[in-house]
Amino acid sequence: MGIQVCGGGRGRSGFVLSHICEYRTDAGRPAKSAQSHSTLAQARLWAARDSLEWYGKNSEETMGKKKKKDAKKSGKKEAQAAPVRKKLKIDPGKPAKVSSSRVAYDGKLFRVMAEEIREANGKDAFREVVRHGGSAVILAVDGRKSRKDPLVLIERQYRHAAQQYLYEIPAGKLEANEDRLQGAKRELREETGYTAKKWTKLLKYYPSPGFLGEWMQAFLAEDLTPGETHPDEDEWLELQMVPLKEVLRLVDAGKIQDGKTLIAVLTYARRLRKRK
Repeated sequence: MGIQVCGGGRGRSGFVLSHICEYRTDAGRPAKSAQSHSTLAQARLWAARDSLEWYGKNSEETMGKKKKKDAKKSGKKEAQAAPVRKKLKIDPGKPAKVSSSRVAYDGKLFRVMAEEIREANGKDAFREVVRHGGSAVILAVDGRKSRKDPLVLIERQYRHAAQQYLYEIPAGKLEANEDRLQGAKRELREETGYTAKKWTKLLKYYPSPGFLGEWMQAFLAEDLTPGETHPDEDEWLELQMVPLKEVLRLVDAGKIQDGKTLIAVLTYARRLRKRK
């Protein structure tokens, strides 16, 4: 014959444990009951889980209070995540106030200005800025055979600054007071011999705004006609028409390393996908 031993209680966070019963034999040993064993095991799991939840909650609160207290003592601000902007409003602000400016270098293609300024945040700073007359970039494409995969005009040109040949789309420096579209048409004709019937603004960008004041305007040139080239004396170019998919493959493989080519080609490919 056996007796029934019952009990219950609360976890540390106040979680009420179920009323637990087990049957013991006259000798004091628990009776072999699958139901009683299952009930005890479940209760122990609840108690363990409840205890872990209480410990985790109180540990997080304690650590959080400690971090805030330490930050207050040191005078440091608690790090915060950047806010999420689902729609970003572009605010270019106003130019910095220039307190002094002098020409540090005056070369054939550009000049370097040394300037002391006061930025919008009220802080004074010294900046060296490369001033350049500006450039026009031309993405020339031929979509007569395939609109989905048009041919792109690519130049292979040696760039001493990069110490290698780079694969690029046509581009060139503007003449003094030259209109950018007219400069783009002139550069395409002189460098490659091609002319285009259709011209569209693609994008405007600053290639290296940390020290370079130049901004570049990229144009899309379509309906191409080949002609005779008139490159500058120090220019030597290899021209080839390459399918857009092949250009994108080379971009993904890291073989196209010229910035203006990457920006113009990827922008054009994105717009082309939207048309479909």
